[in-house]
Amino acid sequence: MLNIGSYVYSPVLRLKQGEYTALGQLPLDVLARLFPLFVIPPPKERDPELQRALTASELVLIPGQRLGRHWPLRPCMFDPRYLFKKLGIDTATEWLPELFRVAIGAHALPIPVSDLRTIEGGAFDAIHAVVRDITHNLALRVTLDDLTRADLRKRIHSVLLKLVLKPQECILILDFGKAEMSNPEAVSDILLAEFQKVMEFGLWGQVIWHATSYPEKNPAT
Repeated sequence: MLNIGSYVYSPVLRLKQGEYTALGQLPLDVLARLFPLFVIPPPKERDPELQRALTASELVLIPGQRLGRHWPLRPCMFDPRYLFKKLGIDTATEWLPELFRVAIGAHALPIPVSDLRTIEGGAFDAIHAVVRDITHNLALRVTLDDLTRADLRKRIHSVLLKLVLKPQECILILDFGKAEMSNPEAVSDILLAEFQKVMEFGLWGQVIWHATSYPEKNPAT
């Protein structure tokens, strides 16, 4: 069973200067109630500290080092979804475990995040290596499209079986980032129904709802 405490808020943050600098300014009682998900920014974006795009080797070292420096000794979720295209799926068994080793070496406590499609695809061996040898847990991100599919239970059970994980060792993220959220009453009914459905799949370490989406261009419209 995952032991991540009784957190009440799980923000989705890009691991960017504004976000990780702001964390250092939060009161301790607020920090104690946060369980953030840090998304490594797309490699094409300019790094605000270095004023340039990061090199391939820096993309493995710098995010983990920053995670340890700005969120040390506190559990968090760490999402490398944007790195696969730049660093390669074929070589992910090399760079993905190293990313998490660097973070842990810098005193971070990262839980890897992946969606079903990524695990089912060519990145399985890399994610399995991280789970098996380094973290022994996973935050499984289920998208709105996944939730509408009739084979969701089968897909989740198949993925966990291959990763040799129990639901108790996983955080299940219900990602409603693409959902229409303008009607709170309707949304609350949907959230409750989806929660009841996924709880029939297993006794999860924690279930988290996320509804964060990032604009393709800044400033957002």
